[in-house]
Amino acid sequence: MSNTDLEPPPSQVVKVDLAHWNQACPNPVLIKALEAGQILYFSNSGFDLKPNEHVLLNPRLLAPKSRNISLQDARTLKGAAAEKEALLLLQEMMQ
Repeated sequence: MSNTDLEPPPSQVVKVDLAHWNQACPNPVLIKALEAGQILYFSNSGFDLKPNEHVLLNPRLLAPKSRNISLQDARTLKGAAAEKEALLLLQEMMQ
């Protein structure tokens, strides 16, 4: 899996400048973007992605007919479609 294969188109990523996770964000533009399948990127979030996790910010990881990717029971990844290596990395990041 190469980084260039998984880089999302720039229009799919919406940067959200919130300083704290507990800030209210009733922004209809962000809600519409999320419902349209775009990625909300919280650039000032309380955690950093590891260098190898940046490739996971990609709408192509979403399985066909899925609205989102989730981790259930702390080990069952749902809604993702990718190579095994990417799926394992995604599951690890979400735990």
